[in-house]
Amino acid sequence: MLDKLKRIFNIPIKKYIVKEFKCFVFLIIYTVATLLLPTFVSKIIDKGITQKNLRLATLYSIGMLATGVIVVIFQYLQQTSFYKLGQELTMCN
Repeated sequence: MLDKLKRIFNIPIKKYIVKEFKCFVFLIIYTVATLLLPTFVSKIIDKGITQKNLRLATLYSIGMLATGVIVVIFQYLQQTSFYKLGQELTMCN
């Protein structure tokens, strides 16, 4: 089946599998970071504000900020890598 696809499209399959894996890694990191954001909000409220612990509230706020930056960076990387892969697959014929 892969030989038939390779003949049809005349593309090196391994090259695109590696690029697809890179896209998938960016997607996983973005998804995990996005899932962590609500956890930080609950930690800030439960452990920082209700217990009046300013140090923990600050610590969780910094963690939330860092996670937010990671979300933005990996969302950009994920979108651009999928776009580039799609363009390469479209232009290969």
